[in-house]
Amino acid sequence: MKYTYAFSDEENTIEINKKWAGILNEFDKTEQSNDRSELRRKISLDADNAYSSWLEVTDPSIEKIINGESDLTNEERLHIAINKLKSKQKALIKAIYFDGVSVSEYAAKEGVKPSAISHRLQTAKRKLKKLF
Repeated sequence: MKYTYAFSDEENTIEINKKWAGILNEFDKTEQSNDRSELRRKISLDADNAYSSWLEVTDPSIEKIINGESDLTNEERLHIAINKLKSKQKALIKAIYFDGVSVSEYAAKEGVKPSAISHRLQTAKRKLKKLF
């Protein structure tokens, strides 16, 4: 059986038995598969590239924050983050921290145990921390 293998500048053909042909063909398939995998991972992030559109910053306030030019105070950033929460989480944060409602009062109003409200509050604070 003849097998052709390529160097950088030439190709060579040799005579080999079926066992070695099978082994070499398997190596070739593995190498081609690895080359395809590597090609998929190498995406240029140049501006002329179709893949770079997801990198664009469209919000000018985010661009200012990235460049360290943010004129937003911590209070403004907190309000922006609170507005990104779900409506129930937003209402809970507002009631507990801004309106001064206790956890047990809020629980009674919702008809649940205070521990459930504490858990919701912790979840909302974790999400707020990520957004802030």
